[in-house]
Amino acid sequence: MILTVMGATGNLGRKLLEQGIARGHTMRAVSRTISAASGLPAGVEVFEGSDATPAVLKAAFTGTDAVLIVFPPSLAKPGDYPNQIARVLAAAKEFGAPRVIGLVGSAGTMTAKGIALVDTDFFGETTRHFYQGVHHAWDSYRAEKELDWVCFVPAARMQTHMPDRGEYRTRTDEQLVTVDDSSWQFFDTSQISYGDLAKAMLVEAEQPKHRWVFVTTGY
Repeated sequence: MILTVMGATGNLGRKLLEQGIARGHTMRAVSRTISAASGLPAGVEVFEGSDATPAVLKAAFTGTDAVLIVFPPSLAKPGDYPNQIARVLAAAKEFGAPRVIGLVGSAGTMTAKGIALVDTDFFGETTRHFYQGVHHAWDSYRAEKELDWVCFVPAARMQTHMPDRGEYRTRTDEQLVTVDDSSWQFFDTSQISYGDLAKAMLVEAEQPKHRWVFVTTGY
């Protein structure tokens, strides 16, 4: 397969590229600068650009089997995140990418306690405001009725030092995946490593199972 990664230089993007190559795929990376992509795995085809450079997206999306959108929101302009997602979805449709596999944050997922994760005591008012805004990116996917898409939602906690387990669980009811649904300690009981999340997304690329749905993923 030919897979194009948007957000390739981030923690998850790098894992997708590494694992994709190991699984025998041709991997493309879209990066704002070539210098930022200098440490990417050998063999990755790098396209210098972003969601705001249509000519680059055309080159990166033409002939691809799927576009994986994993770039994070800007801390300075989180309100533009839904617009960025929408631009990539529109470009994928325009330039013939047959499928998009996205990623959005888990802040808006429902916990077993019946409240949204973003409304738990973990969040202060400043961070709550940020993540509530970011959650609007979910609507960018919901608004797309033609393109074949699926969007992954990671567990509440991901850290770079978290070891891979080689396993994961998923659900499609937009509820947080936790080890212990009765616990209030959501950030201790809802976890996934970057490597295992990358594996889940690549398996979905290889063996499409979901369409027009959010797939929450965790241990």
